[in-house]
Amino acid sequence: MLVRVTNDAAGQTERLLAERLSAWTGPGAPRGVACVGAALPADGARVGALVWTPAHCVVIDVVPLSDHRDGDLAIPRHGPWSVDGRPVISTAAGRTPLDQAESRLRAVQAWLGD
Repeated sequence: MLVRVTNDAAGQTERLLAERLSAWTGPGAPRGVACVGAALPADGARVGALVWTPAHCVVIDVVPLSDHRDGDLAIPRHGPWSVDGRPVISTAAGRTPLDQAESRLRAVQAWLGD
């Protein structure tokens, strides 16, 4: 997969994603192009990565964890993501990580619809 980091100020998490996508090789590796740290031209919304394959456009939301913890990750639909009851991703008040990812997906859909 061809990987391009579109923003020089991309955070450590985005750089790690770019490294992992670049290292994904072999017969099972996806074919395509990944734009890591993509900003949408229409409104400046930013997504972790847009991955273009022959059949799909995949939107990846990259969010760093607040700190490293071992344990089981709990991902409720309406609540904070947590490990052992302690939140691991900081979000805006009243929003869950899934809400944030959905809003970024909608921004990409709107941009592609133009």
